[in-house]
Amino acid sequence: MSQKSLKFLILIFVMLLLAQGAGATTYYVDYSSGSDSNNGTSKTTPWKRAPGMNGCSAVCASTDINPGDSIILKGGVTWPAAALGWTPPGGANGNSVYIGVDQSWYAGTAWSRPVLSCGGAACEADNNTYLLIGSYTIIDNIEFTGLYWTGGFPYCTNVYMCLRGTNQEVKNVYCHGWTHAPFPTTGDPAVCIDGDTQVPSLNTMSSFHNSVCDGSDTDQASGGCIFGGPPIIYNNYIGHVSNGMVINGAAAIHDNLIEYIEKSFDPNDHENAIEDNADAGILIYNNVIRHIWYGAVTLWMAPNPGSTATAFNNVIYDVTQGNVLDFARPVCNNSCSCKGSYCTNNGSFAFYNNTVECGPDSNPNQTCVNNGAPTSGGYKFINNHFISNAPIIYSCTGNCTGSNNVAQSLATAHSQGYSSDEAFAFSSTNGATIGKGLDLTDIITSNLMPLSDDTAYACLYDSAAHAVTCPSKVPVVRLAPWNIGAYQSVGASNNPPQPPTGLSAIVQ
Repeated sequence: MSQKSLKFLILIFVMLLLAQGAGATTYYVDYSSGSDSNNGTSKTTPWKRAPGMNGCSAVCASTDINPGDSIILKGGVTWPAAALGWTPPGGANGNSVYIGVDQSWYAGTAWSRPVLSCGGAACEADNNTYLLIGSYTIIDNIEFTGLYWTGGFPYCTNVYMCLRGTNQEVKNVYCHGWTHAPFPTTGDPAVCIDGDTQVPSLNTMSSFHNSVCDGSDTDQASGGCIFGGPPIIYNNYIGHVSNGMVINGAAAIHDNLIEYIEKSFDPNDHENAIEDNADAGILIYNNVIRHIWYGAVTLWMAPNPGSTATAFNNVIYDVTQGNVLDFARPVCNNSCSCKGSYCTNNGSFAFYNNTVECGPDSNPNQTCVNNGAPTSGGYKFINNHFISNAPIIYSCTGNCTGSNNVAQSLATAHSQGYSSDEAFAFSSTNGATIGKGLDLTDIITSNLMPLSDDTAYACLYDSAAHAVTCPSKVPVVRLAPWNIGAYQSVGASNNPPQPPTGLSAIVQ
């Protein structure tokens, strides 16, 4: 091909890209001063409602939203129950519809998120669900509040967001302010986001990240963060809730700060930081899990037969009296043989370079692995730092192997500088974990590449802005000799971990 022909083809390609971008339209929505009779295409002629909102009429109702279009909600404005639930149009053919914000457009003196709120009463439309999200949709920087859970929990009812499709991205959202009807009721508490519960998840390539589920300002006993899906969950703050996440079909859960899992108002409910009921191979890493109520599950993993659930670089401390680490059979799903409600067998478990205090910080006296269900795939415990006063640190049935793990009483850990009071809990640079780990470089495949570095210690939470900054510390490259636990010694060629500055402290 001649140079002239090549230039011509490049010119045609650029023109096609420009033409595609030129066809995208941005629509503006302002419930406080907009009108559905406006054209919606400028900040001075916004709609009152967005297409798919309850009550959308006139030009709003007759406008087709196409792949590549954006719907901008005005910051600081609230859309009440009269506009909810909302089923926005989904994109197609791999192109996204963006539903979010322009931070230069807001009501008041400073930008804040747009708010969807039913005001503490049940929304009548769409089964008390605020937002039904279709395929190829991006949801960005929206605040959800005022959900009143009326009881029962069929799929995608009594939730802020429901995923009904693939390739969805939910980011930078803030969920809070839920309440509930009096007990007795049935089902699990309401959640921020509800997704598919099959294995693998039918919400393929969908994610929830850089978001906040914080019940500290409201009824902590009746709200959870995630149920079912999506399969990719990372860089979130989850706190002051009765359930962090109860998931099926997830693929990756990483860099989440999960804390203050509280007792549910429903005595039939059980509380969890992370409960993975079934997966086709999950990675759980770089999470910080702490301050878990007495009866809650800290980490539950249940891979399907033939799959491996892998956890590494997690820091877990000041947790429940029991159910610290549970390795179990999956709930019955379409990828296993079942007996009753559970699969007859499970997959294998790998637990590498985690730091785990097994019980409350005042007296960690629990067996770290409370439920080692029989498995043909086996268990691997390598390079873990366990802090517990219990005589048995981990136990499992069948094919169970361990290497280069350190188990210490709390007093011994304290004597070597390991403490929950450190900037990064139990990260001493002078104790028995330093340089005593097995070099796992040979097992690091593409999926395990994050194991090449030590923990990023999840995210810092700004409790004033209700936003996260990730990571909490600069990860250190693992060089021989490896450390035991989630932290690596700082060598001459590595930068010491430093927390970001200028953020407010996490509310304790």
